[in-house]
Amino acid sequence: MFAHRLLLKKVGVIASLVTLIIGYSQALSQEIRFAPLPLEDSRIMHEQFHGLVHYLSRESQQRIEMVFYTDYGEILQRFKHNKIDLAYLGPLPFALLSEAFDSAEPIGCFREPDGKTNYSCSLVTYGENNIDLNQLGKVQVGLTQPYSTCGYLAVSQMLEAVGRQLDEPDINFIYAGSHTKAALGAVRGKYDLAGVKTSIALRYQHLNLQVLSTSRSFPGMVLVANSQTLSSETIDRLQDALLKLDPQHTPQHSAMMQNWGGSLKNGVVPSDQCSFNNVHQELERMPRPIPGTEN
Repeated sequence: MFAHRLLLKKVGVIASLVTLIIGYSQALSQEIRFAPLPLEDSRIMHEQFHGLVHYLSRESQQRIEMVFYTDYGEILQRFKHNKIDLAYLGPLPFALLSEAFDSAEPIGCFREPDGKTNYSCSLVTYGENNIDLNQLGKVQVGLTQPYSTCGYLAVSQMLEAVGRQLDEPDINFIYAGSHTKAALGAVRGKYDLAGVKTSIALRYQHLNLQVLSTSRSFPGMVLVANSQTLSSETIDRLQDALLKLDPQHTPQHSAMMQNWGGSLKNGVVPSDQCSFNNVHQELERMPRPIPGTEN
């Protein structure tokens, strides 16, 4: 009788272990499709996000695959059609997504290098152009993308501050495709002016890229989960992993994050500490559809 009970106990332990292994294997088999906004080219993006993806994969016990798209609009459409599970978005793309898709759940806002949870955009030019915004003539403007915060939205604001409009006959705008392309396009003379994230503008100051105007602050970059494709348990694990990152006070985190992208390695705050109200208000003032998204 004792031997029989012992055998049953062993069988029970083995069954429990098998169940745990199967559950863990199933979790790993549910690959999370993660799409970061194409602020840079795909090679740089991979370098910047590789560490974050590895960390989140380990903490959530699920494989995460980075999927790269060059168009902001495509990311939003794929997210709404459940082709993307996790996305790294700016304030304007997130505001547009949340307007149309209730299952877009923000799980954390990234701090900028200065520790703040907001950032600005800048209107830049090549220094030798000697452009004065108050005496602006006929110019070519390089914008990032239609759904980019530092694109039509922020550049319109900065031009309006000096009494000009982006849709004036003397102002011709072209979408460059990314912040890097817009900034370098200005350096190379392709654009007289360009609108880019301020941190990226400062990166190219050594190339004589000059900041002419800086926008008001926008809420920081946000990690957004798709609650239609990810379980609440998975979202909770991802959020817990993000929010426990504390590079300022935890040396292990600081060392782990040192090679992450500049806007990823400064820590994260809960999404309720990032208000997107001003972005939604600005959206009400923008033409719809946003110029460049008509087709």
